[in-house]
Parts: sequence; structure tokens; C-alpha cells
Amino acid sequence: MKLDTKNLKLEGVNKGDIVDFSKVTNVEQLKNAIVENYVLCCRKCFSHSVCKFRDSSEPPCPLLEKIVRNYVDMNIKAVNTASQWELEDFIKSTILLIDIFVDFISWQGIYVDEWYNWYFESMHPSLNSTIAHGLLDNIGKFLSKYRVVKTDRLMQFIVLVEGNSEYAALPPILAKLGVSGINYKGKNAVRFINMEGKDRLQKEKIRDNLKKFREDGVSYFLVIDNDSNVTTYIKDLERENLLDDQHCLVWKYKFEDNFPVEAILSALDDEVKGIAKRIDVNELKKYNSTRHDIAKSIEYLMNKVGIHFTFNDYKVSIAKKLSDLVCNEIDESMMVGATYDGFRTPKSKSFPEFVESLKIIAEEMNKESTEFHVVKNNKTPK
Repeated sequence: MKLDTKNLKLEGVNKGDIVDFSKVTNVEQLKNAIVENYVLCCRKCFSHSVCKFRDSSEPPCPLLEKIVRNYVDMNIKAVNTASQWELEDFIKSTILLIDIFVDFISWQGIYVDEWYNWYFESMHPSLNSTIAHGLLDNIGKFLSKYRVVKTDRLMQFIVLVEGNSEYAALPPILAKLGVSGINYKGKNAVRFINMEGKDRLQKEKIRDNLKKFREDGVSYFLVIDNDSNVTTYIKDLERENLLDDQHCLVWKYKFEDNFPVEAILSALDDEVKGIAKRIDVNELKKYNSTRHDIAKSIEYLMNKVGIHFTFNDYKVSIAKKLSDLVCNEIDESMMVGATYDGFRTPKSKSFPEFVESLKIIAEEMNKESTEFHVVKNNKTPK
């Protein structure tokens, strides 16, 4: 996410203080700068003696810090942060929100803290009026600045996959794992893009797409095969601020290698009857144990017995069958007798490691698609 903070400076808490945001380059730094410069210490709060968040070491107020960090995280994706005036207004809305909560906490404090309640007894009428008017003033200013947060914005959400197998298999599995928006047809639906290609050209194609998505404010995930260069490639993308580890899934080897050879052969046998019988399962396991490419291992053993065979001719059909098996097992794991229980944890009996690896990013995908992107039209038809 690009933040236009060039020469951006705002007034601090005390008159004459200047807070320099020009060196802020990412959201985490932005949150830190706001907390460090605008969140009051615990001891300055009227509710300090009764607050469960108080800390005797006098850090910035833990409650206000949590509010700031969550407010920024939950709203900044709906702000055009590449526009400095919009980003500046959003920062100002965050600072005003701090002021609003400080006023609320102070108002609460003079009535729940016995010392303040007794000491300010004669001043309560004027305090009530002063705090209430201050709140109204700040709330009005907050609403003015908050207009840069586009509450009706429909953002795109994209999952980039590296091949035809993932493109066919992953959408239904991720839908079963709770990712919202996969089956929608609107502009804000979760879309899957197949980035199939060869080595360097494919990697450059992925990088170019990630740059475009970042500039357009599109939220995205990357699912990619492992190879000798993938670790360096991922680190390069992270250094370029194009990817973070929560938005990336790297297979241990390749997609098909997530499944037992018996499952692969069974799916293949459905496509070409009797072919699985021509392959010795133990020999296949032994051969593939050092090559970690089930497709090429099957091709090698088929050619060894005199049968010309190309795995790619059947890989999409096999991927769909494997996907169906996983989806069926996830459905079964959610059942209690004849009743579906949405509170149960989705699991797979035959492919547990594969499903667990997907669940990690599925949870993040579901959070992103639900909280930020997938917006349903709830208007009642006329």
C-alpha cells in the first residue's frame, strides 16, 4: 500500500509541536507514529484508578493504543492513501477519534473515581457542559475528516495461482473453508487468476501483476510451487513491499505432491481405466521420494513399461477429483449425525496436512473478503 507522506507534517498535542510523518512508509509505521505522538500516558487519564488497562510504568494508554491500531487497520483500505490530502484527513480523523475517547474517558472518570467526584463536586455542572460541547465539536470535525473513508467502496480481491491444477481445485476447497465471495458474480467477488508459465518469465509476470494490484488498491494472495529459487523470489517481493507472508502459500513441492500417490492413481484410473494397475505403487513411491514431482515420476514409470503417457493431459481432471474428495471430507467433518454444525473446525481425514496448510491463509482470506471487500446489497426489492 503506497502512502504519500512526502513533506507531510501535522501539529502535535501541544501548541507549537510538529509531528513529521514524511519518513512513514507503511501502515505499521503510521500507527506507531500516531500512538507515540498523540496517545496520552496512563497517569493523565481521569479513569486511571479504575481502568483495567492501566499500567504503573506509564506507557501510552493501552486502551487508546488498541483503539488507534484497530481503527487504522479496519479503515485504511477504504482510503486512497496515494493521495496526500486524503491520507492527511484520515490521520486527522484518527487524532480526533483519540480526542473523542479521551473526553468520554474523562467524563466517565469524574463520576467513577471517588477523589475526582468529591474534588470537582461544585464544578460538575460546568464540567458536563464543557465536555459535552467539546465532544460535539470533535465529533463534527471527525465526521468531516472521515468522509475520505469510502464506506461504499467495492474493492477487488484476487487469488493468484501458478497452474491449471490450483485454478481448478482451490476455489471450491477455500469456499468450504469459509472464504466469502468465491461464488459471487459482482465486481467485488473473489477472483482467481492463473499465472501458469515457465520459470523467469512466469515470475516476472507475477511481479508485474502484484505491482498493478498494489497501485489499484486490490487485495491479493499468491499460491505458488516450490523450487530452488522461490525463497529468494518471495523475499524479493517482500522487500519491494509487494507481498507479506500472511498473503502467500508456498507448496512443499507442487500441488499434486500434497496428495498420497494412491489418491493420485485412483483419480487417474477414473480417467484412463486400468492404467493404475500398470504402475507398481511401491516403486512409484521410491522413485518419487527423491524427485518430489509425482507427475514426472508417473510419466517415467509409464514410459518404462512402454506406454507413452503425458500427465498434463489429465492433470486438471485429476485436480478436480482430488478437490471433490477434500470438499466431501470437509463436509463430513462438519456433520454431527445428520446435522451440519457450523461451529465445528473443518478437517480432512485423508489429507490433513494439505487442508491445514490451506486453513492458515483461508482464515486471512476470509477476514479480508468479509471485513473489507465482499459487500452484499441488502436493499429490499420494490
